[in-house]
Amino acid sequence: MSDKTREVKGAAQVMKGYAKRLVGELTGRPDLVVKGEEDQTEALRDVREARAKDAE
Repeated sequence: MSDKTREVKGAAQVMKGYAKRLVGELTGRPDLVVKGEEDQTEALRDVREARAKDAE
């Protein structure tokens, strides 16, 4: 998988995590809030790694 593809997929996963977190906050489900934050953190890590490889 190319670094650009990985970066785009990571950005989509960040938005998915954000949506999950928001739904958890609106519905009062702390488990969704935590899972959404975990998803966002993992996706942001992927995006940063892809950008670092692309800069090399």
